[in-house]
Amino acid sequence: MPAKSKERNIIQKSLGYVVKSLRNKLHLTQEQLAEKANVHRTFIADLEAGGRNIAIRNFLRLSTALEIQPDKMMRLLIKQLNDDNKDFDLKEYLEKSKWVERG
Repeated sequence: MPAKSKERNIIQKSLGYVVKSLRNKLHLTQEQLAEKANVHRTFIADLEAGGRNIAIRNFLRLSTALEIQPDKMMRLLIKQLNDDNKDFDLKEYLEKSKWVERG
């Protein structure tokens, strides 16, 4: 698997874990979360399995449905990335992807 795909997969799996954990904390089914977030249930299932890359609008919909501020959900994602993937450097990945301005 190319490095970029491997890194993307790590991020997607970590996001899926965070969403599933928050959903379970609220005692919601995937269907209930999907309804609250105005997305399809299969979107939630794919996301939780680490098979989905999501748009910012869906990240915001999910954070609202999960009753968490978007910045806090992002911090949980970053913590999950750091905890589970000691060799993954988010800043380096973002720099390679041209998401972070170098300088």
